[in-house]
Amino acid sequence: MRRMFHITGLLFVLLVSGCASKAERVGFDAKKASVANTELGVAYLTKGKHKVAMNKLKKALAYDDENANAHHYIAELYRRLEENDSADEHFQRAMELAEDDSSVKNNYGIFLCGRGSYEKGLKLFNQVLTDPLYSDKGRAYENMGLCSEKQGNILNAEMYYTTALKFNANLPSALLG
Repeated sequence: MRRMFHITGLLFVLLVSGCASKAERVGFDAKKASVANTELGVAYLTKGKHKVAMNKLKKALAYDDENANAHHYIAELYRRLEENDSADEHFQRAMELAEDDSSVKNNYGIFLCGRGSYEKGLKLFNQVLTDPLYSDKGRAYENMGLCSEKQGNILNAEMYYTTALKFNANLPSALLG
């Protein structure tokens, strides 16, 4: 009877270790799962499906907390939901993880200007403009114009709007400004 117990125990251990090695062979990749959930989250975010987007972005961060894009887009979602503390926390984390990402800087600048941190926001926009690979400089100048206008600096706002229109003549806020 004792021998039967040992054999059963041994078979159980072999079965469990066999499952583990099979799982390793299949090779679940948490980073890939994080990227996939981020992409789904962004897709739902652009469609206005905030609840599903939040679930996907949280799942992405659960798989990989160092996914800068997941932090960036969950920050955007929190910004839209007016959960400013959470938005700020995730924007800062995205900035830490992707310090050269001009899209993160641009969006964080928009967030900061919206909260009255004009100088910090303008500083980020200036950093965006020094990135030779950033393709939407007109939008950055438009954001600088909006930020300056909120700050009460109408002369700078006008200058930024004019510059924005040189890059893209169809920017609505720059045209209105």
